[in-house]
Amino acid sequence: MEKAIIDAAVVICVRNSPTGKQVLLVQRALHLNSHAGEVALPGGKWEIGDADLAATARREAFEEVGLKATDIATLQAMPSRFTRQGIRVTPFVAELSVASGCELQLVACMQELQALFWMPLDIVLADQRERTDIFERAGKEYWAPLYRFDGYCVWGFTARLLVDYVNCYGGGRHYS
Repeated sequence: MEKAIIDAAVVICVRNSPTGKQVLLVQRALHLNSHAGEVALPGGKWEIGDADLAATARREAFEEVGLKATDIATLQAMPSRFTRQGIRVTPFVAELSVASGCELQLVACMQELQALFWMPLDIVLADQRERTDIFERAGKEYWAPLYRFDGYCVWGFTARLLVDYVNCYGGGRHYS
């Protein structure tokens, strides 16, 4: 019998800053049973009440950091990827549409998150990775770049999705 596929969605939320584009990242709470303390993109698993994965991405971004649908100018799906645990994750690219003069106030949901922060995309675009780990599972190879920023370790699946983003939208060099 085949295992049912679990779907999830994440938001690659990008904003312009005086120093260049930045991406919103979160650090998962230390008390969680799964992926405690890891850096991730806002998002989570599809739930029955979600009309589609775009709705999942919007719901999770609001629950985790208070990002409202009205804060987002665009929401475009990128190709789905599977995690090593077999979860199919669809990333959605979102650009902030905060009215000029208004400062977006995001707040980390402390039941789920330790922190939230904005990382310069130039770190990924310039390929400033510390290393790349390669894993094999069920005959498939998975690569996991590691980037460091402001004391945070951006690694694994999240880092792979950021590489996908810069390759699709930011002039990346199609590296792995």
